[in-house]
Amino acid sequence: MDPIAVPCFRSCRCPRRDTVGGNPIPRHPRAVRAENQLLEQQIAALGSIAGVERLAREQFGLVYDGEVSYVVETITVEPAAVAPPLSMDESAPWYAKVWNYLTGRDLVPDEQS
Repeated sequence: MDPIAVPCFRSCRCPRRDTVGGNPIPRHPRAVRAENQLLEQQIAALGSIAGVERLAREQFGLVYDGEVSYVVETITVEPAAVAPPLSMDESAPWYAKVWNYLTGRDLVPDEQS
């Protein structure tokens, strides 16, 4: 026999007390007051022509007639993968090491026959 899910009567009848309209009730009044103050400042700034102009320029890229809008995009370039140099034969004489360095033989493996 398969189990039947029966919801609790209380959960159906009484909504959760820690939510209002499905949104959680904030637990820190100071944080809510600070957020409200910030939002009120933003509303006051949008009450002026300069505030609306600033918002239009910053968020929507709008300009007046005759102005030119430039967008600067930055790109990140990852450094190219560089293979570490091959291990040098430490028993080779110094002049062989210099010659291998000058000719680039230290960057490619020796051909093995």
